[in-house]
Amino acid sequence: MKASFRLHVLFIAMGFAAMAAQILIMRRLIVCFGGNELISGGVLAGWLGFSGLGNLIAGKFADRLRDAWRSTALWLIAMALLMPATIVATYFVKPALGLAAPAMVGLETALISAIVISAPLGLAIGVSFTLACKLPATNQASDIARAYLFDAIGSGIGGLIVSLFVLQHTTALQSSFAASAMLAACVAATIPRRVFRFASIAVLAALIPAMWQAYALDARLTSAQWRGYNPAVHRDSLIATLMVTDNRGERTLFSDNRPLFSLPLPETYESISLLPLLEHPAPKHVLMIEGGISGVLDRWRGLGLDRAYFSRLDPDVTLLERTEMPSHLDDLPAWVEIHHTDGRKFVREGVPGRCATACFDVVIVNVSEPDTAAADRYYTKEFFEEAAQALKPGGVLCLALMDTSNSMSKERVRLLGGIEATLGSVFPHVMLLPLDRYYYLASAESGALTADPSELARRLDERHIRADFLRSVVLAGIYPERIESAQKEIASAAAGASIDTDLKPRAYFNGLLLWERRAGEGMPLLARAGELLNPWKAAALIILMMALSAIAGRSRAIKVRIAATWALFSTGFASIVYEVVLLVHYQMSVGILVWRLGFIITAFMVGAGAGAWTAVALDRYTKGRWTLIAPLAICAVYTLLLFIVADVSAIAANLGMGLIAGFIYQRTAKSLAAEGLGIGTVAGIVQNADLWGAAVGAMIASAIAIPLLGLWASLVMAALALACAIAVILILQ
Repeated sequence: MKASFRLHVLFIAMGFAAMAAQILIMRRLIVCFGGNELISGGVLAGWLGFSGLGNLIAGKFADRLRDAWRSTALWLIAMALLMPATIVATYFVKPALGLAAPAMVGLETALISAIVISAPLGLAIGVSFTLACKLPATNQASDIARAYLFDAIGSGIGGLIVSLFVLQHTTALQSSFAASAMLAACVAATIPRRVFRFASIAVLAALIPAMWQAYALDARLTSAQWRGYNPAVHRDSLIATLMVTDNRGERTLFSDNRPLFSLPLPETYESISLLPLLEHPAPKHVLMIEGGISGVLDRWRGLGLDRAYFSRLDPDVTLLERTEMPSHLDDLPAWVEIHHTDGRKFVREGVPGRCATACFDVVIVNVSEPDTAAADRYYTKEFFEEAAQALKPGGVLCLALMDTSNSMSKERVRLLGGIEATLGSVFPHVMLLPLDRYYYLASAESGALTADPSELARRLDERHIRADFLRSVVLAGIYPERIESAQKEIASAAAGASIDTDLKPRAYFNGLLLWERRAGEGMPLLARAGELLNPWKAAALIILMMALSAIAGRSRAIKVRIAATWALFSTGFASIVYEVVLLVHYQMSVGILVWRLGFIITAFMVGAGAGAWTAVALDRYTKGRWTLIAPLAICAVYTLLLFIVADVSAIAANLGMGLIAGFIYQRTAKSLAAEGLGIGTVAGIVQNADLWGAAVGAMIASAIAIPLLGLWASLVMAALALACAIAVILILQ
């Protein structure tokens, strides 16, 4: 095998395995922690931070190695073993915390757990990449670009395969065994050292049978996670990981470890299915977004509806409801339609082939409270405006969320007050009914809206609706004084609340605060961050760091190192903030993250490889400090254009950011190599600065900036970081 071809195969295998593992681990941990997209920040922080640490460690000794092949092979074999071990570790996070799979933990615990789990594999990836940059043995900056390019090509291939095939047809555990086997096979085929070739073959021999037993092992691990809940059916869809549990004939369907609905429990469906209809004088066309179809449909039979629409994103939820739960979906009446599409899209575009606007008398939103971006998108001003256009004159929008309680925490009041303020910014008539759940009802016309339980009971009689549970427990069990008290407290909170929007999801932040409160953690991360956040202190710290950099840069070599560190740290910081904002924005715009997650992440790596190689190709034409300052400035401007570019294509948006970041990466490596540093040392410096910037950016974006400041402010923060790097370079050079 030709030496250059052998190197390229090895670099591609490294990128393939690393990208596949990153997507699989991220998906597993998002499932583990209730579908919250911000967990991706913890995964990226652990992954990138410890990869950077590995680069830094390896950079200290890489140039002194006599045999780089031997050390690289050792770390790649360790990487092959760590991939499935990390996936297995994700099954034990909740048991290690003493919790069952559906139990809730706070954001701080979730992020720390994600970092710890991702750390060992990240360290192995970082060390192996720096060592691999020594394999060409030419000691030129182009060696780093070559490793970076083919590693990015492998990442692109891995991301596409995982997205197109793996997420649809295999489990994460089986896929991790397969990726590890591929890496071990490539090491065995390319490493010119017999002992490590045999070691790779031995690892491969152990991984191949493990692939065939992965389904059985996955089933045992899943059953152990759900011990006490009697798991009946487990299924991975393109949208979520689904579980059906069986408890004395009652079956509950969980999505990403969060309960969606249970069957049969007919009384529990009376409130959500009937209350919104009682608030309209003569409902004929009704839409429900998400929730259990069969239980609601049983309550709607005989009400004289002309058409009932159900919008549900995940078709596999309907499949499990039909085949694994006591439902009636096999015999749907002609007036019932199920549309497997994003609820916002259905509201915005209307009923296909029938009407585009003013389609519904009642729209019922039956999603969880807004503690994820996927749920928050149903609580923003933009959605309420879309719903207002979808309602007929006198139509009613209903939001139903969380169980009521006798005592309301400040987090609960804050969340509900923000929702009421946002609804009030669109609908002139908004009413809260704190019954078995908090029901928000909104309409452009006052019409028949009432909060009087006795009036609602009278309407049940008038329309000849039998609803014993709703009448005798929900309505009769609520005192008017309690309703009035809750309404006043929440209205007071609404008076000073911020409006929830797609670009500044305040309900998302408030929902996460409530999540932390429910988890009962003594150190709520978001609440503490909100109290300590002070932009003036942050600005002062950055100015101090810039001043120290200027003072420390006495010799040319030190100046070059400091300038390179600032350039790459800020680029890594800005690019990962850009990516996390892009993922959350995509989730809020489309409603699906898992299906496109691999494509969006992969696009950055492909762009980064192409950008690094472009820098090599243009090397003779790019001299002086402006060849670094100009791309940093372009990156800052491009960061602020995210929403414009993403509206065309989210994949293209991240590809463009990767292209710019890769160019900066290679230009910085070239400037360090020109100072006479060894390639191993250069690789360690540039990778460490880039990845640590990305790790810090991932944590700040996911845990602080996006929930507290919103999407647009997070992008401004990223652009300012790049501006600071430009200022330092101008000062030092």
